Amino acid sequence: MVDMANPTSLRYSTHSHYHPRSAVHRRDYFGFTDCTPPEPFKPKLAFNPPPKKAFPPPPQKKAAKPPLTQSFKPPPKPSSPRPNRDPATLLSRRSVLARLSNRAQSSRPIPKLPEPLRHPIRSFQATANSSLPNHYLPNHLHRMSSITNTKAVVLDHLVDGEVSTRHFRLENKPISDIKDGQVLVQIVAFSHEPAQRQWIDANTDERRLYTTLIKPGETVRAPIVGRVIASKLPKYPVGTTLAGFHGWAEYAVLNEGEIFAAVPPTADGKVDLHALDVFGLAGNTAYVASAKYGKIEPGSTVVVSGAAGAIGSLLVQLAKKVYGAGRVVGIAGGKAKCDWVKTLGADECVDYKSPDWEEQLRAAVPDYADVYFDNVGGPMLDVMLQLVRPNGTIVVVGAISTYNGEALKLANWPQVIYNRLTIRGFINLDHPELITKGQAEFAKWIAEGKIDVSDIQTVVQDKIEDVPKTWLRLFDGSGKGKIISQIAA
Repeated sequence: MVDMANPTSLRYSTHSHYHPRSAVHRRDYFGFTDCTPPEPFKPKLAFNPPPKKAFPPPPQKKAAKPPLTQSFKPPPKPSSPRPNRDPATLLSRRSVLARLSNRAQSSRPIPKLPEPLRHPIRSFQATANSSLPNHYLPNHLHRMSSITNTKAVVLDHLVDGEVSTRHFRLENKPISDIKDGQVLVQIVAFSHEPAQRQWIDANTDERRLYTTLIKPGETVRAPIVGRVIASKLPKYPVGTTLAGFHGWAEYAVLNEGEIFAAVPPTADGKVDLHALDVFGLAGNTAYVASAKYGKIEPGSTVVVSGAAGAIGSLLVQLAKKVYGAGRVVGIAGGKAKCDWVKTLGADECVDYKSPDWEEQLRAAVPDYADVYFDNVGGPMLDVMLQLVRPNGTIVVVGAISTYNGEALKLANWPQVIYNRLTIRGFINLDHPELITKGQAEFAKWIAEGKIDVSDIQTVVQDKIEDVPKTWLRLFDGSGKGKIISQIAA
């Protein structure tokens, strides 16, 4: 109710329309006007609320989305990782491979990763002419192998006299991590060379040798065929089979200078071991001997000793089928080998194990020989000094009969003077320009059917510790063609 006696102290009824926050006076239910503004309304709370924050500005109007008919490309993402993050923690093996797989199918350029992670590698399926780009992977992805040591056959001591298995021993040797420009290979096979005997001879003057001697404790050097299992050499990615030069071991780290070439597989997917004979040192030697020094004329007479060996079997075919010699005579040990030499193209083959081999040889060349390829030395060379025509040529390819310490005795040495003979020794490494040419020529002659390589190998399945026994077959005449130890599939 309103106290009419004191209009300045009006009271409000329960039906008042007064709003406590309004500065405008309102009339109450009975029509009276309040002259004194009331106190502001303060609700009783258990705590004092914080002052109200200012309202944020209204959001800006978003740009209209482009219609679906127009092409829209998102802005490019930065190629470098976010700052203050270790790049090595950003990439896992699975994510890297997944990204590279997507990039190989994309035409977008591949951004280069930070320098510590860069290293080129190419898929084994991509050939040299492939359009796929070189991918860059972290260094740890290049080594897919945990090989840390290998069994190896080393030289126990230098040989003075006849060589035997006691001159070798088996050791475990450590394998270091591969560096840039290197590959780690699992060795598949070794080629056995008579020249290895000179590399371990105690009486050899190293100053006059074309290579260095193998020192006691060193792995015995040999031509090899191996399969790459880890690579930091883009030219030879993982999975490549290659021919090279290392030694008698199960695994080896090779520099690029120790690699001859990649070896494509055979038609049935197997390792092509012809990289160790016709396309290896044997083929190179036979080509240099015949093309540069033998100079075989059509219709001439040619004699080849060691005709059933790796080099001699190729020289017989080159003389008869490629250069057109009129008569080719081979010298080999045993009837079975002589029969095989005749299938290669020889008109006659003399069995040096026969008691009358000297008479057979004289009968085989009644009009003398124009060229004699000597792989043996010893008594055969002494007899042939009498059977090479005046001004004829003797090409000294090898002297295996003297490699085990037997002295060379030449009773007919004055024939060199009387008949003005040319005797020429050589090392095929002196003619690197002929090696590539010879391999191309052999490939052509094989395709034309002039050179038969179907049966010029004796492949022995060996364990690494048995390799020296197989190598010794070079000196007892039990092998035919190129003798190879294969230690892996």
